[in-house]
Amino acid sequence: MAKSKKSAQIIDTVDVDGKSYKMVCIDIQQEGTVSEIPMRIKDFIEDMERGKISRDTLIQREINQWSGLLKSNFIYSIMINRPIGTILTATGRSDTQNYAVNSLIDGLQRSTTIYDFVNDKFRLSNKLKPIRCKFKDTESGDIISKEFAVAGKRFNQLPEILRDAVLDYRLIICSYKGFSDDELDNILYCVNSGKSPTSYQKMRFALGSNAMRTIQPMCDSDLWEDVAGCTAKNDSILCAVLRVIMMYSLYNCTNYGISEMNKFVDDFDENTDMQTLTSVNELIEQFADIKNQMTDDELTALNACSIPHFIIGLDRFNAICEKKSQDKTYLECYRAFIASDDYKKFLEFSQSGSGTAQYSADSVEDRQYIFDGFIEDFFDLPLPHNGIRVDVESDTSDADIVDEPHTNIIQIKNTADVIDAEFNENYTDDFVQAVLNSD
Repeated sequence: MAKSKKSAQIIDTVDVDGKSYKMVCIDIQQEGTVSEIPMRIKDFIEDMERGKISRDTLIQREINQWSGLLKSNFIYSIMINRPIGTILTATGRSDTQNYAVNSLIDGLQRSTTIYDFVNDKFRLSNKLKPIRCKFKDTESGDIISKEFAVAGKRFNQLPEILRDAVLDYRLIICSYKGFSDDELDNILYCVNSGKSPTSYQKMRFALGSNAMRTIQPMCDSDLWEDVAGCTAKNDSILCAVLRVIMMYSLYNCTNYGISEMNKFVDDFDENTDMQTLTSVNELIEQFADIKNQMTDDELTALNACSIPHFIIGLDRFNAICEKKSQDKTYLECYRAFIASDDYKKFLEFSQSGSGTAQYSADSVEDRQYIFDGFIEDFFDLPLPHNGIRVDVESDTSDADIVDEPHTNIIQIKNTADVIDAEFNENYTDDFVQAVLNSD
């Protein structure tokens, strides 16, 4: 006969001062409070318009994740008084940095759909079925039940009865108050993880509100409009920004794919500093201004794979112009590049399909080396090309050769020194030998 397994011993007692105490319940008097508040949609929208409820929680997924049909079915449920779930808001403690205003931590898509529909920003889907309503004969007073078509209508095109049904619908608001920012970030992540966020969207949770306060303005730049592979909806813009930051900060990595970006994000504060983030933000805005001057054909060269390289190249272009007082523009350089044979080589390392090859360290390095080399040739500066990228930092006077096993980068500090070292005919034999032997 087989032996029966013994169940694990459950311990529900604690000893305090020689006395034994048995657990009787969970002590709910912990830090922070949670309360349920019924609120009409009319009042909810008014609070959003007055800024009393914020939809700008930094680690929330971007708005407009829903299709038109999904939005329409959601509004339909409201009109016929069906439950639509609880909406969660949060206000942090007195020392909060990210939840000073009562902020949505769950219900962003629902709240946005409600707000947009009431403000006539979309029509109900033509696929929406009619709503059965009661009608009164204006003469006899007889009541009949009949279907009424709402498909294709905006809010202000609905009869008053249906508009009131939306505005008077009672939401259930679950309000979190008095929690720390880290606790609220964690609560937001937990309640949203069941919504199957993409790998890109999960990075927003991992970064947390503090980091996103700095990164979000870069994501909001109009640079990313109509750039292939970059959309706010799935946070691929965020990933393009992160790749620029990784490249600019000379982060040592084996690739620039999702797994490596997650490692970078996990130690974001250690891998970056405010000077780096400020510089990247300035480069993004500068390139956005340049992009606005491009023709439609020139814009086709911009995509999620190429645009980080053009942003990093802009930094190198600026350094050369500053030292050499050049009057050439980056747009001229960009136009010359995409018309050149070097651009054809650049595209060879920009394979479509899996990001494994597209964002390998070798492919990223080869693409940047090709473009950096073109920038040097664009200024007719005779730097010998040997597969090494030179990056410029400031505020130091010494030139350091840094061994980067995955990126083959020579890091030379001080903008003035780097240009002199590269292009001055009087540079020393020791420097030349160091560059040639750096592989």
